[in-house]
Amino acid sequence: MIFVYVLRSEKDGGLYVGMTQDLSKRLKEHNLGSTKSTKGYRPWIVIHEEIYPDRKAARKREKYLKSGYGKQWLKNKYNSVPYLPAMRQQAGLSWLPAYLAVTAGREHLT
Repeated sequence: MIFVYVLRSEKDGGLYVGMTQDLSKRLKEHNLGSTKSTKGYRPWIVIHEEIYPDRKAARKREKYLKSGYGKQWLKNKYNSVPYLPAMRQQAGLSWLPAYLAVTAGREHLT
């Protein structure tokens, strides 16, 4: 059994798609900095996972999720509510997403 997973960075809200046989072990590797491509964006949390019977089916799904259509599907599913990384919440900027939602699309009058 193979897992296709999506991680979200708690640092900047970025997404990472991968596949593995042992999801808990792989998440630990990401959070320990063992993976070069994800090291600078730790910590990571699993936001989506799917199970496939074989590597071929899992790889097909992973490739889809990494494609333009797959990225759009992930954004629609997981970014419908504005994401605010923990660092900005701690900095006292938790009001920012609401402010941006209210002011989005407004023209500035001079």
